[in-house]
Amino acid sequence: MEITKNIDAVFGILGLSGDEKRRTIGTGFFINESGGFVTAAHTFKRANEGWAYFAIIEGKKIELNKLYQEYLDMESQVAPIHLDLYIGDFALDKKTNHLFFHPSSYLKNGDILEFSGYAGRYYLDKEATKNEVQKTPGTIGINIDDLWANTENDEEENELQEKNTESNILHLAPVDQLNWGSQIDNLKYSSITGVFKNHCFEKIFEYIPVAGVFTNGFTFQLTNAKMEPAGLSGGPIIKNKIVFGMLITKNAAITSEYIVHQLELQDVKFYLK
Repeated sequence: MEITKNIDAVFGILGLSGDEKRRTIGTGFFINESGGFVTAAHTFKRANEGWAYFAIIEGKKIELNKLYQEYLDMESQVAPIHLDLYIGDFALDKKTNHLFFHPSSYLKNGDILEFSGYAGRYYLDKEATKNEVQKTPGTIGINIDDLWANTENDEEENELQEKNTESNILHLAPVDQLNWGSQIDNLKYSSITGVFKNHCFEKIFEYIPVAGVFTNGFTFQLTNAKMEPAGLSGGPIIKNKIVFGMLITKNAAITSEYIVHQLELQDVKFYLK
């Protein structure tokens, strides 16, 4: 008898602009065996600009079904609750592996954490150096963690492509690969590590003047301080194979307690451990 393998618990989310010249990559993870999942809401912030978003499941693009979403841009966030959560599900023909939640309040300073998710192969393989960004013809800029991106017009994005090269926000992909097949093939699973720092946070971006303390998050420091968790945004933060939070940027997370609370309000099945 053939044994059917469950779908992996962590998956990539691919966004494509209406003109198919720009894309974003994010990460989501399943919280039950029926396709329920969570991710960061900022992954979808260009939906009202004509962008299309899909989960990449076993090499195929799957449409997302939104159950709940809360989101404000960085300038509009108001303490004590940081709003950046998306809950959804899929219509899948087989069961999904899922992750278990545990309260982040159990974390203590120095605990080792793992961050997993998807980014572009070009980024992960470090093939786009500063010189390549400036000199390689026939390439476009691709945003692989769109929390900080500002693409209000093409001129601004082109300027980012030329100048913002050391931050790892942008990487390169050949123009002739701008089709769904190659976009999917370019996604690559990866994981990085970091250490827990503090419960709650005041702000997660030094240039945004936010007053007050956000109580539904915590901070951490990546083991490689120069590494950006590009594409992993929305993915699980794990210790001992259990989820303690969800990544929203390079130094901050939404707590598992807050995610579980919203899942309860939306009557979405999840598991604790």
